[in-house]
Amino acid sequence: MPKWVMYCNGKKMGFARRREVDRKDAWLLEMLRSVSAGAGVLPDKDSGGYKYLRGQFEQVATGSDNSEAYHLIDPSSCFGQDLSVFFLRSTTM
Repeated sequence: MPKWVMYCNGKKMGFARRREVDRKDAWLLEMLRSVSAGAGVLPDKDSGGYKYLRGQFEQVATGSDNSEAYHLIDPSSCFGQDLSVFFLRSTTM
């Protein structure tokens, strides 16, 4: 399974990989179903909370199978800054 290096606004943030959805993931997605846009924290007694950012992301063509890029679309211009997430396939496992 490929590993991806993740960058957020040009800063290396860590690694990402595809995985199966577990019960906790399903619960989080269900909690965010009615949220169309915004940011916040969902409370959780075990972890202290889950931070989230919900909005419309646009996939940007990179021209390579070894990278993917997404940009947050802000039609109201109220976020105050742009957000881009870039994934680069890692050559080391």
